Amino acid sequence: MAISISLVLTLVPTTYAQKGSFIVEVKFIDSSRNGPNDVSVYIEEFPQYSRDNIDLIDAMYDDDPNTPDGQYTTRIVMPSGLIDANEDFHVCVVDEDDGSIYDCFEMTNSPKKGPEYLTVRV
Repeated sequence: MAISISLVLTLVPTTYAQKGSFIVEVKFIDSSRNGPNDVSVYIEEFPQYSRDNIDLIDAMYDDDPNTPDGQYTTRIVMPSGLIDANEDFHVCVVDEDDGSIYDCFEMTNSPKKGPEYLTVRV
């Protein structure tokens, strides 16, 4: 007797309209300079909110026809209220190849609803 098991995985895209969430959308763009290949990105003031171990080569040059080559976008999602409106915060990118900080960017939490946006050229 053969048993067949099938799994169905449904991925629901995250939207910035998640009630009670503060979202930073980070877009990495390949600038053809010698930047890091593997990165993590986090909120410096709240480092537990991060996206870890992103392989930028695979992420930027995958076969997804909906994303342009040389770009990859990810989101850091954390509870709202940790960073007040008009308060500054920092988004840091770590080069996972050697553990060094590639760059940190000062941003301000806009009072408007919706995600904050950052573009990083690597």
